Amino acid sequence: MSAIRNLAASLLTATVLFVSRPNQSQRAAASQQDPLYATHTALFSTFLPVDEFSQDRQISPLFATAEEKIWSQAQSAAAFRQLLMPFAHLRALGDACGVQAYLQPLDTESFAALTLPQREHVLSLLGSCRQNALRHLAASVRDFYISKAYGAIQEPLTGIDLNLKASHEWIEAHTPYLPPTRLRYDRDRHVIVSADGPIDYLIVGSGPAGSVLAHELRRGGKRVLLVERGSFIVPGSMQTRLIDALIDARTSTDGGVFIRNGMAVGGGTQVNVDLCFAPTLPAIQAKINGWRQQGRIGPHDFTLAEIASAYAWVKTAIGTRQLSNSEINANNHVLWDGALRDGLHPKLYDLNTYAPGKSPYPVTDKRSSESQLLLDALQDKQNPLSMIPDADVRRVLFEQDDGKPKAVGVELRMRSPIPEDGVIADPNGFGATSGETIAIHAKPAHSARQPFCCVLEFIMTRSVAASCCIHLCLCLVASNTPSMR
Repeated sequence: MSAIRNLAASLLTATVLFVSRPNQSQRAAASQQDPLYATHTALFSTFLPVDEFSQDRQISPLFATAEEKIWSQAQSAAAFRQLLMPFAHLRALGDACGVQAYLQPLDTESFAALTLPQREHVLSLLGSCRQNALRHLAASVRDFYISKAYGAIQEPLTGIDLNLKASHEWIEAHTPYLPPTRLRYDRDRHVIVSADGPIDYLIVGSGPAGSVLAHELRRGGKRVLLVERGSFIVPGSMQTRLIDALIDARTSTDGGVFIRNGMAVGGGTQVNVDLCFAPTLPAIQAKINGWRQQGRIGPHDFTLAEIASAYAWVKTAIGTRQLSNSEINANNHVLWDGALRDGLHPKLYDLNTYAPGKSPYPVTDKRSSESQLLLDALQDKQNPLSMIPDADVRRVLFEQDDGKPKAVGVELRMRSPIPEDGVIADPNGFGATSGETIAIHAKPAHSARQPFCCVLEFIMTRSVAASCCIHLCLCLVASNTPSMR
């Protein structure tokens, strides 16, 4: 399914062309050439109100263009065809979800041959199925069509011009100066070393956790190296929340919940509107107390007072602010008002954005740990932070010490920076090529509490796997209604 998400990302920024909706003969010809075309159009018109707006001179052509654009760009992609294939042969899904029994009197197995209510019922059966693979299929196809279609039509439909990138002149004038790197790349040995002595702390991941660690350890006089798989963006040069190449979207096992990970220096703080869920919230405290009860952390680790103090520091450093009531948009006001009617107590959370009209940037109001923490650390003249962007850590390197393993470094694989103006490529001047494997060593560590800090998704010890907090995104589609309960 990751291939589907990668394909989806490439379609989000597709240019919308204003053309008329294909007539029946054109559709028939396309369907004869490729049977999956009919499946594609049926899925598209199930998730979007195509029939409802068929006579609308503005919206109908936009839907038609988005539908054709998705097909023209995706039809030859194996992942896209794999997504559609089960809907062309519904009986192959078996009896587990009741689909086969529902189709029996209809004498068809093609999703495209069903009426709209019938198609919606089939999707409902899949979405509520006990088999996780089929629930994931329903969620994946829903996300693909809703996000790609509405992503393609949002500008002409709303009349809002999404200015995603600053001008080249602005970027050149605001590209930060970085002092000469202390890192040296030995191309023959494929090893990176520090010219000033051993690296005290090697931190993998520059998100809200890694950036704070790097900032504070360096400020304490330590030699710190921060490794990030995403690209290094000139702060303010692009609307990072809407650049697909900067977002690594993961899903829950059933595909219903999306987790937006950042693929840039600053991690999730670059692509999510809020810094994080406050660790003082009852839900987070319950998780921390659970870790304490299970012995994953010490009885006096991460007390509420310590967490509150640390979070207050982070909020001040990042410059987070609470949303004002006047900034709640119409859709969110429906949710807000509905919560109040149900006797709930909705609250406005902290945003890592500038207040309206206060941003120093031309295309974004975003604050991130890159702009607020890392940039100053990278530019420090006495003890600058070292950083390697576009580097994907593949494994941790260990050595044996008296029969005990000790972490001594990491092996990384270089990546290509995203091809956008506003990216600071190869800031250390290594000249390494994409796919090149390089080793980096730091002072050895015998445990995660010693000077080797690593946030790696593929190191799944029980403690690491149970100690994860994620940023959740739910896809909510509703009609234009004045109220919602």
